[in-house]
Amino acid sequence: MVDKNEAKIRDLTERITALESSASFEATRDAVREVQMEMLEKLRSVKEAMGKDVAGGGGSASSKEMERLKAENERLTKENAKQAYRIEHLCGSVRELQGKLS
Repeated sequence: MVDKNEAKIRDLTERITALESSASFEATRDAVREVQMEMLEKLRSVKEAMGKDVAGGGGSASSKEMERLKAENERLTKENAKQAYRIEHLCGSVRELQGKLS
């Protein structure tokens, strides 16, 4: 009889714990949803502001700055390709040396 009562108490305790955790989950989910809605409103206002800038033709970067950025991008792309080529050959050399040492 005592074992059955202890089992019932454990079962009720587990149920209470589950109910309490689900209530906190609901509260957390609601808080997350509220933050997401605030973020969505901010993103929409940013999108709207960006749309006005584009529609008005008033970009934040001048054409000279855009040309400079394009040139820098090209230079960095070429440099990256050269570095990747060098790394590839260095790795091959290291593998070859490791094979000779093994």
